[in-house]
Amino acid sequence: MHSYLYLMDILKNGHEFDAGWHHDSIDRAHEEIHGLELKKDVCSVENWVWVDIDVTEEKWSQVIRGDQNCLLPAFLFSSSVIHDEAGRFIKGSYVRTSLLQAFHEGYIFETKNTVYCLIGTGKRCSVSLKEADYIFHLGSLEYM
Repeated sequence: MHSYLYLMDILKNGHEFDAGWHHDSIDRAHEEIHGLELKKDVCSVENWVWVDIDVTEEKWSQVIRGDQNCLLPAFLFSSSVIHDEAGRFIKGSYVRTSLLQAFHEGYIFETKNTVYCLIGTGKRCSVSLKEADYIFHLGSLEYM
């Protein structure tokens, strides 16, 4: 629970980030996402924050190795899940994603196993690698 409170404190300082689905029908967003044939479950979220991990490319390559080298230093936090096709999260719960694999169409945050549909305007902030390790529990990262 402590890491959740720490994350909330950092996220309060995020700036507005005008990505996200801005249309009425979330079902339409899901249809468009499935049309991209990403072959992953979709989880729609609102009240979201895109969290960039402030790290050099050289240091990131030391942290992420092997089949994970396609992952980018960013993750997503949302305080409100709208719908999760896989049934992992109940409506209204919070979620912290795994690392970003790709960003599509201005509202689709893709991770290794899930596609997150960002609903509405969110926030964006940056954290250090050490803060990310604390918040995200990435494991045994070595810091500068």
